[in-house]
Amino acid sequence: MTFDAAREQDARSEIAPTLTVGGARRWIYPDRRPGPMARWRKRLAIGLIVVYCAAPWVTWDGRALVRLDLSAGHAHVLGQVFRLSETGYLAFILLAAALFLFFITALRGRVWCGLACPQTVFVEWVVRPLEELWEGPAHKRRRQDQGPRTAALRLRKAGKHLSFFAVSAVVANVFLAYFAPPARVLGWMLESPAAHPVAFGIMLAVTLLFYFDFAWFREQFCAFVCPYARFQSVMMDQHTPAVAYDEPRGEPRGKHAKGACIDCGLCVRVCPTGIDIRQGLQLECINCFRCADACDMVMGNLGRELGLVKARAAAGERPFRARTVAYGVALAIVGAVLVMRLASRPAVALTFLRQPGATFSTAADGRLANTFILRAANNEPQRRPLALEVLAPAGSQLVCGGCDAGVEPMGERVGAVQVVTPAGTPSGTPLILRLRGTDETYDLTFLASDKAP
Repeated sequence: MTFDAAREQDARSEIAPTLTVGGARRWIYPDRRPGPMARWRKRLAIGLIVVYCAAPWVTWDGRALVRLDLSAGHAHVLGQVFRLSETGYLAFILLAAALFLFFITALRGRVWCGLACPQTVFVEWVVRPLEELWEGPAHKRRRQDQGPRTAALRLRKAGKHLSFFAVSAVVANVFLAYFAPPARVLGWMLESPAAHPVAFGIMLAVTLLFYFDFAWFREQFCAFVCPYARFQSVMMDQHTPAVAYDEPRGEPRGKHAKGACIDCGLCVRVCPTGIDIRQGLQLECINCFRCADACDMVMGNLGRELGLVKARAAAGERPFRARTVAYGVALAIVGAVLVMRLASRPAVALTFLRQPGATFSTAADGRLANTFILRAANNEPQRRPLALEVLAPAGSQLVCGGCDAGVEPMGERVGAVQVVTPAGTPSGTPLILRLRGTDETYDLTFLASDKAP
């Protein structure tokens, strides 16, 4: 079947590249052509697949490299562990990640979409190669799908979908390891589904979701679901480079026209989202450079200048401009605040609250006792004891029934603490406690009457 550029262009002017005018799915058959960017992206994709699959299993000093452990309520980020209740730290981390994305997008465009997004990496470098292995190159698949469904074709399609499902199951288990301890996920994988019905149900649901994406949804995720494609235009301006067609040089297009573009349509046939790059910047474009490689191959074969399609900025590249400087400064400030907060983060965070009701009591021998509710949060991956001591007033004693047990790794403990002082200690006397073995002190106020501190 020959490529009818005019018909395809007219269709795309009315509806999204992956949908017909009536809203039905228009299947994309992107050609795979070699080129400098394709080779570079393939090497990068192999490395990223290894990173994405290995990251949840890697530990650093006994801590996970990256994990959002929902069952334990912990978030692991580059060896640091945070409780989900520590919203201050997590908010700064998420804000820093968002600002980094804004900065990179303003500086270099949609490099995340085309080079590092897991959706792009797995679909382009795992799913489509499997499809080509079972059914052949793009032109053959297009011809087969438009012809009769023979037994051989049905068998090949069944094998293709079985391989898609197997990849989906592997990716689903790796994905679950980002949200649960890998040892637990491995146990779910090796043991009978009946032993863990809830976990198996979650794994099966995630597997089916990935299978749906790999087998059918694919580029529609980028066009209709991913929010980044929608708001990336806000972060870009006329100085942000993007894959673009050199219209003044290429037009008028045609084999015998004066423009450089011969209107071969190869840039459209290789596009994984089905767009025509010659129609300008479009939200479906993921900056994968496949059109640039294809166009350079044609221009090279014709002995013409390369770069008719390449990364360019409409008004010329200007890395240092108000937008990028603002994002960079904001990122530096948030990063500095985050580093300072992490540096000052105590190993054990203690919070003392007054016990509701009776705040103090008097013993028969005249000694006075103040009772507090102690909330201890252990920020370390090992058990920490609560060895508290009273620095002032002199002669005071501390009673803490659960302090000897300490606090579990990355755990919390809530209990009552009582400070007993000699008789005659006046109300309002500074009450200073210290966690033994550290420089952390806690200044409280001693009460010996009904008046508030």
